[in-house]
Amino acid sequence: MARQWTIRDFTPADYDGYTAVHNACYPTYLQAASDIARWDSLREPKIRWRRWVGEAEGRVVAWASYANSSHAYHPRKFWLELGVHPDWRRQGLGAALFDTVIAAVGAFDPIVLRSEVREDNLGGRAFAEARGFGLDYREQESRLDIQAFQPEHFAADLARTAAAGIAIKSYPELAADPARDEKYFALEQLLLPDVPSSDPFTPTDFAVWRKRFLESPNFLPALNMIAVRREDEAYVGLSNLWKEETPGRVETGLTAVRRDCRQLGVATALKVSALAAAKAAGYAATITWNAETNKGMLGINYRLGFVPQPAWWMIEKVLDAAALAASAGEEARA
Repeated sequence: MARQWTIRDFTPADYDGYTAVHNACYPTYLQAASDIARWDSLREPKIRWRRWVGEAEGRVVAWASYANSSHAYHPRKFWLELGVHPDWRRQGLGAALFDTVIAAVGAFDPIVLRSEVREDNLGGRAFAEARGFGLDYREQESRLDIQAFQPEHFAADLARTAAAGIAIKSYPELAADPARDEKYFALEQLLLPDVPSSDPFTPTDFAVWRKRFLESPNFLPALNMIAVRREDEAYVGLSNLWKEETPGRVETGLTAVRRDCRQLGVATALKVSALAAAKAAGYAATITWNAETNKGMLGINYRLGFVPQPAWWMIEKVLDAAALAASAGEEARA
């Protein structure tokens, strides 16, 4: 007999319960309740989002949500999330939460619904496929044992970049540059459109970026590397590592280089410098994700010693193919 549960809207009192369920569902991708609450508080007013929880026996045992993407905004494109505590699966709760989300998001006439599922999560894939979701693209997860990493093996790569007139500096090492933060922001905004994604990148403003990036409790200044061209002090590349809730692990964020400074080994030099700093700081491991089409970055990672893990499937359910095709470029103007 199915056990009893109820579905209700999420409230601020649910952050701890929601996080506990998330971490039970994804024990190798831990999150902190404070980080989730902070991200929620920084969503722009234009973002449509809503979250529900499944409650049973006086505690949260599941959640589901919809939201526009802040980084690739379109008012009719939504990302869905859904998770059920392992002890409460096969009780009909996940299906009921999914139906709740679909009924609510339908009010916004969505043209596409998106989500993600790890490829070895066969139950999750079957759940999504049964509801009309198909593969958009794959993101390859890779991990590196930082303490086994030997940066001295890549001295020639660092020398090549230096010979091209480009220095690799950590964020604190650039403190004397009065325009450091604005230049860092401008560089990131320039580079992000080149990152493979389902939708075009939506620029943000400096104030929002500062709150999300520099003021994040997970920002690690000494593990944020910036490539600086010596002749004009221009910032031409970046690579960053972020604090994770998983003890001893950092997440590899964006590594990218300006188009006019590529083919000089800058990306490798940035990553080697960041990993060397992480090793010196005592971190044990790092994790990253790259679209399988991003052969260049995947090649760099594998050369550095990253080990492939099961990939994540970016999945989608197209509700209005014509509108989706016509939407190309709208995000950038949003």
